Amino acid sequence: MKQIEEALRLDPASSPGHSVLGMLQVAQGRRDEAETCMRSALAIDPHDVLANRTMAAFCMATGQSARAERYFRAVADASSTTAGKLPLADCYVASGRYGEAVRLLESLARDRRAPAEVSEAYLADGDRARAEKLVDGLLARAPRNAGALLLKNSSNRNAGMSVRAVVRTDASQSG
Repeated sequence: MKQIEEALRLDPASSPGHSVLGMLQVAQGRRDEAETCMRSALAIDPHDVLANRTMAAFCMATGQSARAERYFRAVADASSTTAGKLPLADCYVASGRYGEAVRLLESLARDRRAPAEVSEAYLADGDRARAEKLVDGLLARAPRNAGALLLKNSSNRNAGMSVRAVVRTDASQSG
């Protein structure tokens, strides 16, 4: 940490320096100081991907998913890759905005990871049929895809739980 603080004394306009110092302060439980560093990084360069990603992670870790969206969106806008856009979809899911997550993920569906991500969002939104269709398609192309296998298991487990709940409800009403 001392090396980063020294680097910031030499170059106080280093957005990455402020971001890294903020991350280290979070790890030490110094949230207020960390947030100040992250705000400094963003004030220096509002488009810095590391600064936006760091602030987004800080917001998510402190239960501020609505606030995190702004920073995840900046990262997504600056990214030309699917991987740079996926955290924004995760933010939508964390905020209970499954439809927005699905729309974003569907727009990224050409990426090999996206079908599993979209399927997970469908499951979270309660649309099991659409989730299973995507997972089945992914498994047809890649039968050993661990993410798809886990989602298939989760979907089956959720369906089994639903069936048991219905059976219990029917049994209690018929007695």
